[in-house]
Amino acid sequence: MFARSLLALSLTLAVASPAPAEPEKPPLPQNRQEWAVAARLTFAGARPLPDSVKGVAGSLRTVVRIEIRRDGSIADVRIEKSSGFGPADEAALKMARDAGSLPPLPADIPGETHAATLPLIMTLAPTDEADRRLYVHTDLGLRIETPPPFLLDPLPNNPRLTAGVQVTAAGAPPPYAAPNEPLCLVGFKNADDPSRTQEGLNEDASVDRALAVQTRAAEANSLAVDRTSVTDYRGSKLIELFQTPRAGAPGWSDSEFYVAMFERPSGAYAITCVAAKGRMAEALPTFQTIRDGAGMIEAASAPPR
Repeated sequence: MFARSLLALSLTLAVASPAPAEPEKPPLPQNRQEWAVAARLTFAGARPLPDSVKGVAGSLRTVVRIEIRRDGSIADVRIEKSSGFGPADEAALKMARDAGSLPPLPADIPGETHAATLPLIMTLAPTDEADRRLYVHTDLGLRIETPPPFLLDPLPNNPRLTAGVQVTAAGAPPPYAAPNEPLCLVGFKNADDPSRTQEGLNEDASVDRALAVQTRAAEANSLAVDRTSVTDYRGSKLIELFQTPRAGAPGWSDSEFYVAMFERPSGAYAITCVAAKGRMAEALPTFQTIRDGAGMIEAASAPPR
């Protein structure tokens, strides 16, 4: 009886409630400046995520060129400046085409059509495991990918890095240092000197300087560098360091560290991973797989139209 009364009450309230008033439409823009603002607002609203970028986390930026008819309908959309990451360009085109129509062109925009360029920026935060295996930052040309069962999460703002992720695996067993804790940190730091070349970075003197910096950083963290290696890697020089805590180092006595770094003219990539003490040899193949997932976005061979 109580349930029936509650249901009747809810139906009565639903019927008695007035329908929500439709929001007032904004006035039509009267000049070029007002139209530009209105056009940006049209694209600023929340939209469904295009399929091409589902499973991607990071920051994607593509500039599109939109041709608009006088009535505001969209006549054509194309890529003005590619992100370098094909799925981002595809998503930008779809979002622009799905916008429907823009405000009618005001009198001070002449012609039957008007062309406008618009940067479309998507900042994608991971929401489930499918979004936690590929991180892309198109402005940096950065791509980091990790295979199952490993997951990645963007790092919060860090003054030492331009961008980065931490890699975890739920319930990761030994040889990793601790279950459910980050296995690796993968970071990228923008270069301060735009005149850098890969040839210069690969010179012995440059490699020696980079190795000395990493060695000093280890010593500052009470870590001993047990061995190092320098090898050719994707056209650059890969520096690897194997580190163990010095006696009395707080909190790290049961761990060993693997550090790898390589430099491109655009910046430096650094990977730091932790293994349980005495088990680095078992963990190293996994750490190298994670290392190999970090690099530059391959240039799009032909941007979609």
